[in-house]
Amino acid sequence: MSNLLIVEGKSDQPFVEALTKHLNLSNVEFGIPICKIDDYECLQGEGELGKQLKSLISEVKNGRKEISKIGIILDIDKNGLEPRIKFVNSQLKQLKRLLGRQYRIVETGQFIPLRVLTDDEDDEDIIIELACYFMNVEGVGELETVLKKIKAKESLYADCLQNWRDCLKNDNQEISNKFFDKHWLHYYIRYDTCSEEEQRLAGDFCDVRKLDYVFKNKPDIFNFDHDILNELKAFLLMFN
Repeated sequence: MSNLLIVEGKSDQPFVEALTKHLNLSNVEFGIPICKIDDYECLQGEGELGKQLKSLISEVKNGRKEISKIGIILDIDKNGLEPRIKFVNSQLKQLKRLLGRQYRIVETGQFIPLRVLTDDEDDEDIIIELACYFMNVEGVGELETVLKKIKAKESLYADCLQNWRDCLKNDNQEISNKFFDKHWLHYYIRYDTCSEEEQRLAGDFCDVRKLDYVFKNKPDIFNFDHDILNELKAFLLMFN
């Protein structure tokens, strides 16, 4: 049986894949990210998480797939833990008819057992353990917030964006942390860590939308041993 991780967006998956490799986890697969790559605001993946879980449980019930554990990794965003737990529980409601009861998570990093009733009375019910984690730095943020925190190289170009932000603030133009961190990461990857050769094809090698290339070819620009990753690592090790 395999363990399956579902992440929020296509940018999250290369990072989590790199971290599982760093931890030497081998029995982990990835589901389809619940947000489209072009979505700036995911709108909490409205309905998509529930649809994917429903499809997975149906495949397990019909014997087409074997899954032991499911992990859900989403951004905590700016509203904190409680709304995100509420969101996941709203998606679990889509499983009520399939599983015969309503399941709810209460805390992050703890498994709840989903009991899948088999169609054959002679077969034992299937238990799938499910848990979730919300990517954050000190209780807020998203992937970009985490990557900004664990950068491992000098970040002169990216850090100078703070002057731009301060300038706008002086003219009563506020830049949100979410917007700023996305731009910071883009400048860090493109201007602080890309070689001259890579810069010639920046769209392929030096773009924040190419994190799959970055984490496969330049993982050293981030510190995977940073303490801020300890909780996420502990969560991933649950799927070892």
